[in-house]
Amino acid sequence: MRRIIRTISFIAIGLCSSIVSAQGDSPLIVDVPLPGLQRLVDPNPEITIEPLSADVGVADRWQATLGQNSAGAAVIEIKSTQDAPVLPAALRLVVDWSRGRMQQDYRLALNGSNLQAEPLSLLRFGPTDARMNLYRLADLLRSESISINQMMLRLLADNPNAFAIEHVNALEVNRYLQVPPVGASGYISVERADQIVTQQLSEWDSLAAGLDESLPMIVGAQANVEQRDRLRQQLAEDNHRLGERISALQKEVLALTQANREPVTMPGSAVQEAPAEPANPFDNWRALGIIAAGLAVILLWFRRRRQDRRNALRETPVQSDPVLAEANAQVRNGQLDAAQETLDIALGQAPERIDWRLRLLEILADRDDAIGFESEAYVLHAQLDDKNDPRWQEVARRGRKLLPEHALFADD
Repeated sequence: MRRIIRTISFIAIGLCSSIVSAQGDSPLIVDVPLPGLQRLVDPNPEITIEPLSADVGVADRWQATLGQNSAGAAVIEIKSTQDAPVLPAALRLVVDWSRGRMQQDYRLALNGSNLQAEPLSLLRFGPTDARMNLYRLADLLRSESISINQMMLRLLADNPNAFAIEHVNALEVNRYLQVPPVGASGYISVERADQIVTQQLSEWDSLAAGLDESLPMIVGAQANVEQRDRLRQQLAEDNHRLGERISALQKEVLALTQANREPVTMPGSAVQEAPAEPANPFDNWRALGIIAAGLAVILLWFRRRRQDRRNALRETPVQSDPVLAEANAQVRNGQLDAAQETLDIALGQAPERIDWRLRLLEILADRDDAIGFESEAYVLHAQLDDKNDPRWQEVARRGRKLLPEHALFADD
């Protein structure tokens, strides 16, 4: 049998119940055998007793040490520290080594004049680490009548959450394994176990060979993904800066419009009603023209930046799901932030996509994001250039709910 990839340097043990007599006023003693202790690398494990209930004093009434029974076999000796300890007692026996832990729960009770340790749980071993080897682990935890392959497959079947896939070489790190008790049934036959393990190891070798061949391609693909992510991040930042510039220009337009509409009152003078004078439309349109010209220059500059980056992005072939499908799935899952980010990034690469911007406006309206909605609405208004367009009418309806006094969404 070939060795499985990964190594293990510490020894696992199984804890089983046993009975030892107690005579007269002697302390009550029970031995718990440790299969595989003779192969233990660390000869001085730390053995502790923990309470299983509110009776925290159980750890003071009992102590556990490493010893041997009358036959010379390695055991953990559980001994009372008081003349008449309270029985029955429930406790957890914990054995720690430098790289692992075994633990099992017991109930101590008298059986006539003898103290008995009855297991209350299966033996647990762990935590696993990257150097662990299931082959060695199975060899230490099995009984003499069970083969290593049988034990490996039993551990795999009893602990599906400890393996990345259903394979003896797929043991994950930081996991605890449940170990079947000695003498348990339910093992497959030796012949069938050998057949399954041999097949799994053959498949593992084929997979490893294929991975060696495809590793350069995987590394190259990862580099392309990282480059694409950087470009997308840059585009998103550009889109954010453009939105801030547009918002600032919008505020200037609103301020100029307001200044032309409100009368000027000198300090200390009473406000007098003056005859309404027709506003000079030329002054308003001249201010708006200056702002619009500046906005057009900014838009052209950002679009040229985006076009350069989109050309670089096209050099890396990427297969992705449709943007709207991804955004809609995120909305259905209640992830409005993620959906907005998906559309922001996509519009950074293709700002001409009106359908994406319409979906983004719906999400911004649902989030009551008035500032973001206003910014995107200005861009859409310039793209459609038709206030009678049904798409703009729907956007304007949403805009009037968010910004009732905003001139952009006025119902003409």
